[in-house]
Amino acid sequence: MYSVNPVHFNPKGNNSKYIRSSHPEHARINSYLQDKINQAKDAVAALEKEGKNITLQAIRAKINKPKTTDLFVFAEGFTDELLRHGNAGNYKKYRTIIKSLKDFTKRQELYFNEIDSDFLIRYNDYLKSENMEQTTIHGYIGRIRSLFNKAIHRGILEPSVSPFLHFKIKQGNPVKDRLSFEEINKIEELNYPEYSCKREVTMY
Repeated sequence: MYSVNPVHFNPKGNNSKYIRSSHPEHARINSYLQDKINQAKDAVAALEKEGKNITLQAIRAKINKPKTTDLFVFAEGFTDELLRHGNAGNYKKYRTIIKSLKDFTKRQELYFNEIDSDFLIRYNDYLKSENMEQTTIHGYIGRIRSLFNKAIHRGILEPSVSPFLHFKIKQGNPVKDRLSFEEINKIEELNYPEYSCKREVTMY
């Protein structure tokens, strides 16, 4: 970012004056250096709290760790993991969420820190405008919460950034349709050729 002639550098750095006032940009550079030093101190404090070894590499990694990440990128990676492990059902559900969020935002990137209570309320209203039942909406937003939890568990996000600390998902009441006796009788009276796929499905 900056370079100075050694004559302008104050090795003691008393009162955060690392660059002498003889340099025309001393105030700007001193502010920048102090900010970096504060970041390093915060990184050390975080590492101590986590019980990790405090090394130069660990401090550098902590400082350079992105404060947030693209939810779409994270979700793409997560769904690839689901598919590799043969979890096709959940793979399709999360892919549906990604498409829905892209349709809602009309964007190809969405950062975790952009998703707050207001965003979730607007997304909830959007899903309602798509004539979705509340139970379905609950599932959609629940999977967004799951992505936050997984990102937190993997150390990508801090727990405090989750909007779900305060936002509650409305459950909804699922509608359960029951078959009538007439419909049950019709199923029992179905007759398919032996070894038919339809026959096997009906029997089980």
